[in-house]
Amino acid sequence: MDNRNYKVATTAILWIARIWGGAIILVALIAVWRGFFDEFDFSMDWRAILLYVGILAGYGMAYKWELVGGLLSSVCILASGFLHPLVYIPGLLYLLYVMLDRRLPRN
Repeated sequence: MDNRNYKVATTAILWIARIWGGAIILVALIAVWRGFFDEFDFSMDWRAILLYVGILAGYGMAYKWELVGGLLSSVCILASGFLHPLVYIPGLLYLLYVMLDRRLPRN
């Protein structure tokens, strides 16, 4: 794969992760919003707190710092035990983007 195609592929991976992560942020915000009005006790469920903080902070930070956001979201999702692929994949895509981007030769 030549340098131009490699750059297009890494950019596509980044934008897929951003769009997918943004959709997950929206769903997580709706869930937290509903939790406040349904009087869900988040303090009793540390896994839910860890999951929502990891999703919101991790995917939010990943828009600027892909490595930090991808790691934070991945670690929080793993620690919470919620391993649904639709939620976990954007974090992996951010980490994949960082690995591929670092291998890309700079001109």
